[in-house]
Amino acid sequence: MIKNQTGYATMAVFGITLIVSAILLAYGIWVRWEAQTTKSFLEREIERQKLNDGIGQAIELLLVDDEMEVDWLGEAWAKHLETEDFAVQIIDEGSKLGINWIDERLWKNLLPTNHEKLESLFSELREEKRLISSIEEVNSRLDVDLNGNIFTVYSMFNVNIMGEFELESLWRSMGMDQLRARSAAAEIVRKRNEQRLNEIGELEKVNLLPRSIVERLEPWLVFTGPININTAPSEVLAAVLKHYDLDEKVGNLVRVRATRPIHNHSELAELLDSELVDDQGNLNELGRWFCFQSQIFRISGETSSRRIETIVKRTRDEARGIWEITVLSWIER
Repeated sequence: MIKNQTGYATMAVFGITLIVSAILLAYGIWVRWEAQTTKSFLEREIERQKLNDGIGQAIELLLVDDEMEVDWLGEAWAKHLETEDFAVQIIDEGSKLGINWIDERLWKNLLPTNHEKLESLFSELREEKRLISSIEEVNSRLDVDLNGNIFTVYSMFNVNIMGEFELESLWRSMGMDQLRARSAAAEIVRKRNEQRLNEIGELEKVNLLPRSIVERLEPWLVFTGPININTAPSEVLAAVLKHYDLDEKVGNLVRVRATRPIHNHSELAELLDSELVDDQGNLNELGRWFCFQSQIFRISGETSSRRIETIVKRTRDEARGIWEITVLSWIER
């Protein structure tokens, strides 16, 4: 009987020892895992902070009050901001054509084929009430190779130059039904044919166009531009000017801006040898295409394990004589 009790006690002690050992082992593993997790988290946070600092440096460049730095073809502002910790690049989206507002006449100048597929694609998107989200989407659907230096999905929308079809697509992407979107687009075209639109307040007065939609779109709306005449590739200039039988002026335009920035529509009219104002002294349709300072920039930054892409809008506060930056989107991966 005593022997049995001794055996049971020995087994109990042995079992307890195993349990304690297992607990200690598990605790040791947990401590090491926790330490590694904490270290990994801290490393990621440090990388994130360094990348945020890089994005901040890029934004500071866009606030420089010097047209030779930002709004001209000089490369000083556009180079990569690289350190051993991060790489950041600024992309001028104001120099490109917006895929979501290019109309049929421009597509024909830019794409010699695939027009039927293009029309079908836009019809599908309009039914889905959305805009094209990437250049890759167009390339895969149309089996083309659109150049990212010429096209963008981040362009601002100029209601003075967009076609009726494109205006309808824009309103439908904001949730309007087809009939209302089509009627609102038609009224905008009618109004601007009488006199070009100049401010948000005029757009808010358009029948059937809810003020809530205009307010949501306001950061992306413009009434002159969005093509920056000083930074747009020659292919972009040619595509636009060809519609006005002025594509032969592109070469001279490019030569002149290589030596100095073009400052205003008067200078541009001289270079194009064409009127850019109407009988009332307002900018005509051709004049409305171009601006001289980009507003939308994409800032792309990355470290070894993290990537940030942000879209910012740069606007001029003339009263205070300074540039201001508004962050329109911020995506971390």
